[in-house]
This record gives sequence, structure tokens and C-alpha cells, in this order.
Amino acid sequence: MHGLNSKFIAALAVFFWLTTSTAFHVAEAAFVLSSDEFEDEFEDDLEDEVEDEIEDEFEDLIEDELEEEFEDAIEDEIEDEFEDSIEDELEDELEDSIQDEIEDEFEDSIEDELEDELEDSIEDEIEDEFEDAIEDELEESIEDEIEDEFEDSIEAEIEDEFEDEFEEFIEDDLEDEFEDFMEDEIEDEFEDAIEDEIEDEFDEEIDDELEDGFDDEFEDEIEDAFDEDREFDDEFDEEDFQDEFDEDLDEPGFSSSDLEDAEVEELLDSIAEKAAELAEDQIDLAMDTFTDEEGRLAFSDEWIVLATPEALLALEAEGYLINETEVLDALGYVIGSIEAPSSFDPAQVRLAGLEMISSPDVVIDRNVIYRPVAGATDAGAAGKPVFVSPRHAIGMIDSSINIAHPVFDEADISQAAFNPGAYELGEAHGTAIASVMVGRSSEFTGYAPGARLFNAAVFSEDPNGSEFSTVVAVTRAINWLLGQDIRIINMSLTGPHNAILERVVANACDDGATIIAAAGNAGPQAAPLYPAAYTCTIAVTAVDDANQPYYRAAQGAYIDFAGPGVRVRHAALSRFSEGGFSEGTGTSFAAAYVTSRVAGLATLDHVREQLQEISQDLGEPGKDPVFGYGLIRNQ
Repeated sequence: MHGLNSKFIAALAVFFWLTTSTAFHVAEAAFVLSSDEFEDEFEDDLEDEVEDEIEDEFEDLIEDELEEEFEDAIEDEIEDEFEDSIEDELEDELEDSIQDEIEDEFEDSIEDELEDELEDSIEDEIEDEFEDAIEDELEESIEDEIEDEFEDSIEAEIEDEFEDEFEEFIEDDLEDEFEDFMEDEIEDEFEDAIEDEIEDEFDEEIDDELEDGFDDEFEDEIEDAFDEDREFDDEFDEEDFQDEFDEDLDEPGFSSSDLEDAEVEELLDSIAEKAAELAEDQIDLAMDTFTDEEGRLAFSDEWIVLATPEALLALEAEGYLINETEVLDALGYVIGSIEAPSSFDPAQVRLAGLEMISSPDVVIDRNVIYRPVAGATDAGAAGKPVFVSPRHAIGMIDSSINIAHPVFDEADISQAAFNPGAYELGEAHGTAIASVMVGRSSEFTGYAPGARLFNAAVFSEDPNGSEFSTVVAVTRAINWLLGQDIRIINMSLTGPHNAILERVVANACDDGATIIAAAGNAGPQAAPLYPAAYTCTIAVTAVDDANQPYYRAAQGAYIDFAGPGVRVRHAALSRFSEGGFSEGTGTSFAAAYVTSRVAGLATLDHVREQLQEISQDLGEPGKDPVFGYGLIRNQ
């Protein structure tokens, strides 16, 4: 406003100067012209002109000044408002940020303090309760132990002498009577049966065909033919026996000769003596086996424990007696026999053991017996099998393999024995199954010749010639195969469910192994057989050349696939040569076929899904209890 007044004063000064100058000139003109009229007119014009000019300049000056002032005022106002707005906004944000940070820190501090107090309170409460519980439990345990020891001591002093003498007397008396009775009965039956049969059926053959070198072979045939206590299965056929006997008579080196009555009597006495020895062996086997509380045939009246080392120590700390332990490195377990503490009922050892340590790392069960999957056997020839190019090694749990057979001359086979002790290794079943998978000679070729085979021999022969194994032997075999980094395992054995076998099979599957198991030949209505019925195994049934199911093959929801298993040619053992062949039927031959196909897969990932892709659906659409997903097709 001050600047405006200064400019206004300057304008007035100019106006005054112009006015004075004009008046001077007007006076001078009037003097010269001496004309009033001219002077008036001139003055009026000049005044108008000057006034107009002054007004114009003044208005322009005023307008410029006002515009500048207005623009400055507007700019100042806008700048002030903008600065105020920015300052206010920054102040608000800063205040909010500081306030939030303070609130967060305060809340965190409060929460941490409350959590610490709560945790301390809970920990103190738990520790107090735990200490009280431990103290109470220890007091009760000590009291019970003292009472039990005192009671046991008193009872022992009163009962030991009487019970020991009575039990020894009863046991010795019963065992002697039982053994004498069994030996007398079996000897009488054997002698009567053998004498009658020899006199009625083989007098002419003995008189005409036998000679001194044939005595041993003849005795074997007679024992096999007339052993009434032997458990005959489908592998024995009376017609085949007679044919084999006739062939024996025609063997080179045997000619007709006459035997005196004394020689016949001597032969009968020798046979009777052998029968008595066989009876004693059968009695010993019967005393080694028993039927447990679940109806399962088990080997010896003992419990078996499978546990991690830590769980085993926990059991021992509770008073359990662990014997005959073996570390199973590949499975991560220890196996052994177990006896309950004296304060427990031995029949409840499994339940007691699991309840005491409450751990999934221990399994206790009987040493259940398993047998090979036997089927029918016929002599003869069969069609040429379909071959695969093996990419993986094969593991097998079976009987021992007679590698002297010519079909194994070029085979790469590694064997280890895990069969129950005190019995001879069996060879028949393992030799047959191994030949079907890896055998090769000028007369025979298996499904996967060239595949490397690791055989864990678990079957022993009992006095009757039947092969058997136990869950301990099978467990040790699986551990060995996993230790050899084998990821394909063929198992042609069956038996009842066993908690130890279930755990070991599951661990092997979790470790990446594919287990192909024969479904069994107990018939379509039979209860599920194991290990085939366990979830992670691949259970295989058998079909014939027309894709019809083998009439004795097991059926059920656990069946996964079918394979050719009727009249399959395989290597067989012979008394008179190191080579020979037969035809066999059963799910074990079908399992050998499927195992060979798995060995030819490019990868062992998702084996079950890969087999579904190469299977032919049979029976009802989809998976069914007869064929599973279907027949594994030939290449």
C-alpha cells in the first residue's frame, strides 16, 4: 500500500509540471496572437489532451500496480496455504507414525510380559504335577516291589521244593510216556505198512530187477511212498511216483538178480530202523513247534521282539529279559527273544511291553512259521517263455538254489543263509523259482536271463522233507537284501499275519523296495495270506494260457495283478543227474514272471502304476478280487 501512495504522488507531480508548462506556452501564444478566442480554444484542446493522457497513464499505472499487487497477494496466499497444508500433513503423519510405534512397542511389551508370566506359570504347574506324579509313582512302585518281593520270598520258600519235585516228576513221566508211545505206534504202523505193501506189490520187482547197488534208492522210494504221517501236497502224484519208480528200474547199470529171503528180511529190518529214526525226528520237530493262542503254528514257545536300540533299552530297564539279539542295520532295528519280568504273566508279554513304553518303535509277536507257495508239478516240456531285458538286480527270499544245475552256469547269483538252525537247507523251491527268472542254458531260458540275483535262503527241510521258515529268518533276510541295496524283492512264501513281519515289510517299502509276493494256493475261499495281503506289497495270482484263473489260487481285495502260472517249465532236482526240468503250477511262478517284468522297467518309481499301464483287464471291469488290475501282458 505504501508503494501505491508513492507512485500516486509522482503522478501528481508530473501532472503539475505539465499543467505549469502548458500555461506558460498558452500565455506566450496569447501574447503573440492576442486573440482570446484562439486562446480559449487552444487551452480547451490542450487541457483535454493533457487530461486524457494523464488519465490514461494514471489508469495504466494503477492497473499495472493493482495487477502486480493482486498477483503477489494470490501467490503469497497460495504459497502460505500450500506450505501450511504440507506442514500439517507432515506433522499429522509424523504424529501418527510416532503414536503407532509407541502403541506397538507398548503392546509388544505387554504381550511379552503376559506370555512370559503365563509360560512360567504353566511350566511351574506342569513341573509340580510331574514331580508329584513321579514321586507318587516311585513310592507306589517301591511299595509294590517290596510287597511283591516279600510275598514272592515267602511263597518261594513254601512252594519251591514241592513244585520243583512235582513238576520234574510229571514232566519226565509225561515226556517218557509220550515218546515211548509215539515211537511204538509209529514203528508198529511203519513196519506193518511196509511189510504188507512190499509183500503184496513188489515181490516180483525185488526178485527180478534189484541188485546190491540199488538198495539205498529203493529204501528212499519206499519211505516216500508209505510214510503215513507225511503231509502230502499237490506236488505228489501216485501215477508220477510209479512212473519214476519204473524209470529207476530201467536205469543203466541195473540188471535182474535174485534175492534170498534172508536178504529181504535184512532189507525190511533196515527200512524199519530208518522209519524209527524218522519217527524220532518227527517227535523232535513236534516238540520244537506249537500252535499259539491265535491258532498259528509257531517255532518254539517264545516271544520275539523287534525294536529300536533305544526301545530295547527301555524294555530291559523295565525288567524284560532280552536274549539272542541281532542288530539289523539296514532296517534300523534289533531282533531277539524276550521274556517277561516275573511280575507279569508271560502270556501277556506283548501287551505289557507295548503299554509300558508306549512306543511305536517296538513290536512283539510269536516266531510264526511260513512255508513256500507249493503248487502242482508235472514232468514234461513247455512253450518258450517271453524274455525281458533286465535293468535292475533281483532279490529273492526262498529256499537255497542248487547252482550246480546247468541253467545257472552263466548266472550271477549271490546267496546267504538265514534258515532256522539245526535243520538242513531246502533247495527244491528256490531252484525252480530262480530258474524261471534268471536261468539260461541250451535247453532252457528264464524270463530275465542276465539279471543279477541275490537269494536269501530262509527255508529248512523238516524230517518229512517239507520246507519251512520263521518270521525271524524272513526278517533277517529282508535286512540283508536292503543292505545289498536291492530294490526288487520276490517272496514266494505264505503264512498268517504277524506284527513283526508287517512292520519289517512296511519299513522295506518305505525304504524304496518293491515287494512282489505270491498270493498263495490255499483256494479262493481261504483267508488272506501274508505277506501278500499287506498293503504295500504287490500280490500276484496265477492264470493259465487261456487267461483262466488257477483253481487253487487265493482271491480277495488284496490281489493286485495276475501272471502266467500254470504248467510253467522250470529247473528241477534229480537223483540221477545234476540237471532236469519239470512243469510247475502255482502263484509263485506267476510272481516270478511279474518280478522279471519289474526288473525290466526303466525306473522303479511308481511301479504299481507302471504295471497298471501294461496290464490287460480281465474279469469284472477295473480291479477285482480274482485278477486284481489284470494280467501283466507279454512284451
